[in-house]
Amino acid sequence: MRTLTGAAATRLRGRRVPAVFGSGGVCLYCFSLVYTTGKGVRMSQPITGSCLCGEIRFEIAPPSGGFRYCHCSRCQKVTGAAHAANLFLPVSQFKWLSGESLAKRYNLPGAKRFAVSFCTQCGTRVPHKIAATENMLIPAGVLDAKPDIAPEYNIFWGSKAPWLVETAQMAKFEEYGK
Repeated sequence: MRTLTGAAATRLRGRRVPAVFGSGGVCLYCFSLVYTTGKGVRMSQPITGSCLCGEIRFEIAPPSGGFRYCHCSRCQKVTGAAHAANLFLPVSQFKWLSGESLAKRYNLPGAKRFAVSFCTQCGTRVPHKIAATENMLIPAGVLDAKPDIAPEYNIFWGSKAPWLVETAQMAKFEEYGK
């Protein structure tokens, strides 16, 4: 849990925000959950994540550094979907809780930064350190709760799947549909 005090209490995720939130709420600038104490503004609680079988567990500490949908052909291959939904944050804000030894990493030959990590038990994509940086990539779908930020934008849009239909154009069902 990070506590901001003094002049830092008026800034949150690098954006100017009101110094007082009352007893708590959502920051209107970055949508982070916050609450106040007599000592300043506190960030939201850490968010846990896990693979499908539950053997790999981890925790991230907000604030996240970014949230993007990636439409590159590599992300389409590793997700089997039209795009990946990835969060980014510094390594210092990530902690393995269990199962780190079950995570297998594949580094794409010839790629500067592209890699994928997955659980060797169930195949779920799991977080990994991005090569040549001090940042982690977190597949958003493995988080156990809503992240502290919403997706910001699409990247590699020019490589989007030719069959992609944006969700706003599609019918929506609570379960399987027709």
